[in-house]
Amino acid sequence: MRKLSILVCFILLAAPLAITQANAATPKLGGACSKVGSFGDTPKVRYICVKSGKKLVWAVWKNPSTTNNSANKSSATPVPVKAEFKPVIPIKLPVTQDPASNAITLENIVNRIADIPQAAFEKSDSMTNQNKMPIIPHDLFIAPGLESVVSSAHINEITNRAMKYFAGFQQTKYFAVYVYDFANIAWAKKQTDVVAKSRNYKNEIYGAILAPCSATDCNGDGASMYPVGDGYSMVSVSNGQTAAQENDWAISGGIAHNYAHTVQFAQYMGTGNEVAVGQVSKMVPPCWIFEGVASATAWYNNTGNLSEYLRARKNTAFNFRGSGLKSLTVESFTNYLLYSSHTETIDVNGNKIEGDSFTTSPASRMGNQVGGLAAEALIAIYGPQAVIALDAFNAAGDNFEIAFQKVYGVSWKKVAPILGQVLAAEYKETSPTP
Repeated sequence: MRKLSILVCFILLAAPLAITQANAATPKLGGACSKVGSFGDTPKVRYICVKSGKKLVWAVWKNPSTTNNSANKSSATPVPVKAEFKPVIPIKLPVTQDPASNAITLENIVNRIADIPQAAFEKSDSMTNQNKMPIIPHDLFIAPGLESVVSSAHINEITNRAMKYFAGFQQTKYFAVYVYDFANIAWAKKQTDVVAKSRNYKNEIYGAILAPCSATDCNGDGASMYPVGDGYSMVSVSNGQTAAQENDWAISGGIAHNYAHTVQFAQYMGTGNEVAVGQVSKMVPPCWIFEGVASATAWYNNTGNLSEYLRARKNTAFNFRGSGLKSLTVESFTNYLLYSSHTETIDVNGNKIEGDSFTTSPASRMGNQVGGLAAEALIAIYGPQAVIALDAFNAAGDNFEIAFQKVYGVSWKKVAPILGQVLAAEYKETSPTP
């Protein structure tokens, strides 16, 4: 199983709904409470019930979101943008649900769980086939000796499909893919230096090369984007692998996922707040959709056919990779969607989480799984372009709730509980690998 070594925002599994514990004594810090996630209010402090060891105790609630009075707390503070900036969105908004009699809608999706993946695939395939291929310079660099392990034709096919998929939105001005193993670290550094010089970069990207590859473990991928608008994906191949052992399908899957991240960050070009992958402090979207959109779109862009789409989906969405997530209820998933933040929250298992994190945190990986299924559900109902439009509005300065209303014409507070039901049903129907 390949690990994703991209620097990602901390996926913060969300706090239970803001229901104040009724008929309870006045809460105090460290005092006993009875239900994880319940809130207790005093005139000056809001407390939340958390698990501490084997006990349930009151902790001070630090709102990870905006400081306004909205009941929905999933947005980070919007970043200021240039007054003249307008997001580039190629679809008419708000999007509408498919009027076809057999279409998946908000009203019937909970009863159509088994139909979601095919509907999302077909909407993605139809859109991609209709889109015009954008002109984006891109290069593929494969280290010496790996040509027999990695299919350049396959990787180019994935890259081209992804570029066409996101046509109409801002994308990278240039995209490069570097494939290497530990024996070729020096080659990778030299190659990136050559590109950096030709593209007039001010900073090298050698650190990104080292991140997914070491002498004992070289089997990952990463991506980033320069403020000038160029993106890249680093793919490290397991040391000593052969063509028979190395799964080219898995390699190209990372590239499709990483390209989606560069598109998300490309929405910030021209705002005055250009960001690179990993600079989460400037990001507005909840982390579940940041990772979820990259996963759900990669399931299509990586494969191009339904059977492989289903394979990619199963490999990602139903493998929790040791995250420790156990609470798979409607309430837990709804709260995860409503309360995810970049900084702190309470996860669905009742543990308090603070601070940004790398992928070394088990919880940070959940955006690819749970977020991927949530994003797929939105794609099945409304099509794939709308989820990217969310990023475009976020980059323009809107918080997630405002962006969602603009894109879908319905409040996020109404949709999140429906997606919570979808997620609970998905994991009830297909038990995930812990």
